[in-house]
Amino acid sequence: MHYHANVNKTREKVKELISKGELNIKEFPKLKEDLFIKLNLQPVDEVSLRRLLEEIQKMQSNQ
Repeated sequence: MHYHANVNKTREKVKELISKGELNIKEFPKLKEDLFIKLNLQPVDEVSLRRLLEEIQKMQSNQ
């Protein structure tokens, strides 16, 4: 079986899944690493990003 994918569309979809918290990267760490390398994405610390998002949302709700 041969499959062809548009790298730009794939990169955007991966970013979207990460931002929505729908990409479970803990189950397949090697796969994630390979995917990020091939799509030229930088790995992120999801815990730190979630905390930052919560702080921003809290600040916005207090305005």
